[in-house]
Amino acid sequence: MKAKVVANDWPRQLAPTNINMLIHLKQQKINVIEIMQKLALLTYMLALLGFSLPAKALSENQTEDLADLAAVYTYLKYDCGYSQIADRDIRRTIAYFAQHNKWDLSNYDSQLMGKLNQLGYQELQEIELPHEVKCRSLAQHALSMLPYVK
Repeated sequence: MKAKVVANDWPRQLAPTNINMLIHLKQQKINVIEIMQKLALLTYMLALLGFSLPAKALSENQTEDLADLAAVYTYLKYDCGYSQIADRDIRRTIAYFAQHNKWDLSNYDSQLMGKLNQLGYQELQEIELPHEVKCRSLAQHALSMLPYVK
């Protein structure tokens, strides 16, 4: 005959090996929790480190700035009579501007710069200022960078 197990008597009913197994499982549970906590902390630290490192590619604002600069030179070249500005010098000036600001140009070609340059050029054409004033102002600010790139 089997003895009837009463709810309060269950610890006495367990064999010593079962108690050791429960202790072992409890320790493993604690170890798993500790590992999960350490993993969460490591993930958090890596995320913080990732945010603290400098960006490796052009941001959207930087891309727009470079496209606007190219648009200014294009406008000066084709609309203001500065046809002597070579396309090579425009590219060098853009590279100089980016390097001066410590921007990474590794993804420059992949940013659809031609489309952005065209949009910037159209925006310059739409500015409602007298043509001479617009050309003089753009030339005064943008042409000063060209001597640095030669």
